[in-house]
Amino acid sequence: MGSVPTQDPVTIVKDTVTAYMTSSDTPMVSVALYCDGQGQTLGFPSDSEVGPELVFGIGSVTKVFTATMLAYQCVGPQPQKKLTDPVVNYLPASVGANGQAIKSVLLGELATQTSSFPRDFAVEGKNTLFRDLPPTPDQIQWWTDWANDGPAGPDDECAGQCPGTCYQYSNWGFVTLGFAVADCNQTSGAGYNDLLQEYITGPLGMSRTRCQVPKEWLAQGYNKNNEPVYSVPGDLKSCGADMLTFIEASLGARSGVPQQLQEAITLTHQPQPWHGQLPAMGLAWQIPKQTPTWRTKNGATSQGGYSCFVGLVPSLTTGIAILTDKFGAGSGGPTALGVDILNQLVAAQTGTPAAHLDTVDLREEVDDVP
Repeated sequence: MGSVPTQDPVTIVKDTVTAYMTSSDTPMVSVALYCDGQGQTLGFPSDSEVGPELVFGIGSVTKVFTATMLAYQCVGPQPQKKLTDPVVNYLPASVGANGQAIKSVLLGELATQTSSFPRDFAVEGKNTLFRDLPPTPDQIQWWTDWANDGPAGPDDECAGQCPGTCYQYSNWGFVTLGFAVADCNQTSGAGYNDLLQEYITGPLGMSRTRCQVPKEWLAQGYNKNNEPVYSVPGDLKSCGADMLTFIEASLGARSGVPQQLQEAITLTHQPQPWHGQLPAMGLAWQIPKQTPTWRTKNGATSQGGYSCFVGLVPSLTTGIAILTDKFGAGSGGPTALGVDILNQLVAAQTGTPAAHLDTVDLREEVDDVP
C-alpha cells in the first residue's frame, strides 16, 4: 500500500497538479481546496496567470447546482415540492394531460439518475433552459411521447425498466429536472438563472457563477487537438474563488449560510433510498464505496475544453474543486487528478495509506451536455 504521505495539503496539490499538467498537456488548472480548517485557491502554472476569479466551464457539475435548487424547494418552513412529486406536475400542462410513461417519473428519480430517461435527447434548442426560455415544441413532444419501451442500448440502458429501479446517467433527465425546478406552470416569470441567484449564488456571494459570462472573464478552452473552443450557455461557469465558497458551504465550514440553503445542501448529500441494485446516490452527488465516505461529481463541456471535478470528504471537512481548460487525452481528466489528490489528503489526515480509489468506482462519466 505504500507509506503514509507527510506533505502538507498545499504541497500535495502542487506536486500532483504539476505532474498532471505535464502528462496531460493541460495549459491551465484552477484549484479550490479546503483542508485542515483552511480554504485557499491555487492557480497553475501560476497564481498570476490563473487567478481565483478566472472563469471556466464546469460542465455537468451544473447538475449539483440544479439538485441543490430542487432541494431548496423541498425544505424550509413552507416546502414548494417533494422529491416524490411526479415531474409532470411542473412541466407544461399538455405533458401531464397526454403523456403516459412520464407520469410515473418522480423528481427524486431524475435527481438520482434513476428516471429511466436515455442519456441524451438530441434536438435543437437543448440549451433553452439555461437561456431562461420555455421548453421547445420538440421537447414537449418528447416528454409526451416517451414510452420507455426499449430496446435497451448503450445510451438507453434502462429502456423498459420502471423508473426508480435502474441507474442510467441522463443529461436530458437533468435538463428536464431544471425545467421542473423553474416550474413551467408558474406565472412569476422566474427562470433557472433567477432561481439560481435567489437560492444559491446570491446568498453565497458567488458572483461569477452563471450560465453566461463576459468573454473577458473566461479562460481560453482547448479541445484534445489543441484547437480553441468557446463557452456556450448550456452549463454553468465558475471560478476557483466561487467554488471554494461552495465547498465551504457544502462542508458546513462557512458562516452566514442561510438556514434553508444549508438544509438543502445537507439533503443533496443524503443517500436516497431508491429501489434496485443501484450505485449509492445523493441528489446529483455520487457516493462511491469508500471509507471515509466521499461525495463526488465531475463534468466536461460538449465542445471539449473545460472540465471540472468536485470531491468532498465530509467527515474530515475536506474538499477540492478542480477546473481545467482542457480535458487531457488519456489522462483521466480532472476526475483522476482530483481522486489522486483526495486519496493523498485522506491518507495524510488519517495516518493510513491512500486507498487509491479507482475512478471507475465512481460510476461517473465525462458528460457532454450538463
